[in-house]
Amino acid sequence: MRASKQLLNRQLIVLAAALAVGCGKKEEAPPAAPETVAPPAETVAPGAEVDTTESPAAETDTVEAAAPEADTTEAPAPEADATEAPAADAEAAATDTFAQDPLAMHTAMCEQGVRDSCVVAAAFHQSGEGTAVDLPRALTFYEKACELGENRGCFMVGGFAQKGLAGDADPDRAKTFFEKACKLDNGMGCASLALLLGGPGGTDNQEAMRLAFERACELKTGNGCLMAGIIQDEGKGVPRDPAKAMAFYVKGCELDDGPCCANAGGSLIGGAGAAGEPDPARAIVFLEKACALEAANGCAILGGVYAQGKLVPKNMEKGVELLQKGCKLGFQPACNMLR
Repeated sequence: MRASKQLLNRQLIVLAAALAVGCGKKEEAPPAAPETVAPPAETVAPGAEVDTTESPAAETDTVEAAAPEADTTEAPAPEADATEAPAADAEAAATDTFAQDPLAMHTAMCEQGVRDSCVVAAAFHQSGEGTAVDLPRALTFYEKACELGENRGCFMVGGFAQKGLAGDADPDRAKTFFEKACKLDNGMGCASLALLLGGPGGTDNQEAMRLAFERACELKTGNGCLMAGIIQDEGKGVPRDPAKAMAFYVKGCELDDGPCCANAGGSLIGGAGAAGEPDPARAIVFLEKACALEAANGCAILGGVYAQGKLVPKNMEKGVELLQKGCKLGFQPACNMLR
């Protein structure tokens, strides 16, 4: 992944330099943008085409020499266009500048319509890496990214509006941009939209909320799978369906969502196995993964299983160790069981 990012940066540097220098040779003409810029969500065009306008060939003197009629003396070659060397030097200088200043590079690329660079430039201003923290400036870049169809930009604009990071909190604006992000297949956008649709208690617009969480899960967002599973588990706005809930938990666990793994294991302990019976062996697999992913309730449930020794051979030492980990991770019931 690191190598891919380095390669992407090198590609962006070359393209940015070409855009900054300009392709033509006329002094008054603005820099020419490439005819098309491929969306960089997956790959970025390796470079812009450089104008190769040919300069007129230098005129050749035809001074006659006292030579035999079959003179085979070659005419002097046309002189090279003197403008090419300065242009090449300027491009090299721009490339070096962008290599040393990624923010300048991504700013230039964003101005040329490269949406991924808009997100990167926004992140610089938001984090303060290499520049001062400037949340309004960051928001401007995120808005530009969203305008260009970058789903992460739309999601971040929604987040800024929801939390009031660059102005007053605006839930309606947040909802609008989370919806845009979701439509552009951003899973976190769908999950955030679902939370707004459900309201504080999750009782408003339950059908729309459920569909948004399920869409988030389809887009491989673990939190979406978790919430979609809880809705089915608890029968919020739908008939209770433990089997559907289990399917969502399992999918979320496959996405390395710790709480999903914990809920899957807990469901199997409670009787979500075949024919509605507990399935301790399978439950332990999920709970061990949950605890490894630092899901506090997963550690606590597994610790209780070993401490009680009802479904597996009793192992008090292991049980206490797991309960302690769950307690340290902030799960109060685990702390209570240690008393």
